Amino acid sequence: MYFAGVGESGERTVLKLDITPIHLFGATCYEDTIITVANWWDLEYLLGFMESWRFEYRRREDEADEKLGDRIRYSTTYEVNRFRDSVGIEVKALRYAHFDEAIAKIKEEIADRKPVAIYIDGFWAPWDHIYQKEHFLYHACIAIGFDESNDNLICIDPFHGIFHELELPLDHYRKGFGSTLLVFSRSLSSDAASQSNWRDSLSRTIATLRGEGQSPSQSSFKALESFADDIENDMDLTKEFDDINSIWKSSLYLSIETAIMGRVKFLNVIHHLAVKHNDEELHAFHDRFEVGINKWQVFKNKLLKSYMTKNTGANASLAKLVREQAKLERQLAEELEDIVSGSTASVRDPSLGCEDLALSAVVTASSSEVRYPASNINDGLFYTEWRAEGETNSAWVKLEWESARTVNRIVIRDSPNQYMNLNGGRLIFSSGYSVEAEGIPTDGTPKDVRFPAQKATWVMFHTTGCAGSSDREAGIEGLGVSACINQIKAFYDVPQTGGNSV
Repeated sequence: MYFAGVGESGERTVLKLDITPIHLFGATCYEDTIITVANWWDLEYLLGFMESWRFEYRRREDEADEKLGDRIRYSTTYEVNRFRDSVGIEVKALRYAHFDEAIAKIKEEIADRKPVAIYIDGFWAPWDHIYQKEHFLYHACIAIGFDESNDNLICIDPFHGIFHELELPLDHYRKGFGSTLLVFSRSLSSDAASQSNWRDSLSRTIATLRGEGQSPSQSSFKALESFADDIENDMDLTKEFDDINSIWKSSLYLSIETAIMGRVKFLNVIHHLAVKHNDEELHAFHDRFEVGINKWQVFKNKLLKSYMTKNTGANASLAKLVREQAKLERQLAEELEDIVSGSTASVRDPSLGCEDLALSAVVTASSSEVRYPASNINDGLFYTEWRAEGETNSAWVKLEWESARTVNRIVIRDSPNQYMNLNGGRLIFSSGYSVEAEGIPTDGTPKDVRFPAQKATWVMFHTTGCAGSSDREAGIEGLGVSACINQIKAFYDVPQTGGNSV
């Protein structure tokens, strides 16, 4: 903490804390205030999101006019408890009916070296993109200081990615006053999950997902199934979207986006733990969990397309996607339970120790869209893809090495983009061997193709079954010989009974 500015009589006129704002992708403005303070205190803030993989849905059959989006609600209690227990930061919400009382509390906390999160209508926040334009939601930022001489709060805004101090005139804060303050303190009940107890912490996550200790309807998987039933039987997309000035502000869209971002934050937790503890099983689980996030994106895209095209018959297919997601997430929870209990061998393929051949190959293609080059095929990134330009069943992509490589396994992943589906093709090797690759899932799930070992300088994939928007485009996310989901790798799986005989 430091002081700046001195009045004529020598009194301090500016008091502020030196805090760097932290924004986490997928986090809300509320969450960003917590992780910024936790980071300032050198705490492991990612562990606060161990409960972000959940789905809360309440069925209100007595309120037939209620929108589905309003039935999806997320309590912050889970995260507040996790930040307290697993991170070591306590967050308390204080409500004030009178503005002057809130200002007095802000000054008191800052004088005690503690920042305060405030809520303000974005219409009155000078740095907000909706400043003096519209009243939407109350936005959380952090008060880190007070300028007595100019009657300004000194703030930082992690959510908006602004990395310098901001001045908030008190008259603006008074007009946009959100009545709630968040105050922070060190927790004395931290379970030190980051050090040794991460398995127990993940077990607690699984128990929350299953609704253990609560009613069966509190299970995230049951909630997803109930949501699917109501989509099929009750959903009226016109009612969900038409009475607002932007579909992006509808409760249904915002709730689905919240579900997706919650899973992204949990993915960050798994990645953090996998790296910190050098755990291969968590790395593999991370990759499979990412597939599930991708399926949520497919659902969201189809939902929006159904509304914009006025497709009133899409409810059944949308409900099916949600039921499939409920099944997948239940399976993922079971896999994670096996990992934390230590009851499973490594989920990854034993060929992980082999050389990754795909990354050393040069990739060419029959054609490529500018934004989706052929080099995306083997860049190792989950979210990039190659797309042919104006080609369907004549498109091809080729991996080529400087010298011959031996391969006996290829994994092909279609782009999860619902408008560009590739479900079949043929693999052709420089050795003259070829093999069909049929039944490629169109949701991004990998297709594992095994064959007798081939020594080849190149392998080419010819598309034979693709349908895109207007039946024009083919797009595949990955071509390679792979040992695990969502990884673009090339391996030769050495037979257990002997070495390479090719």
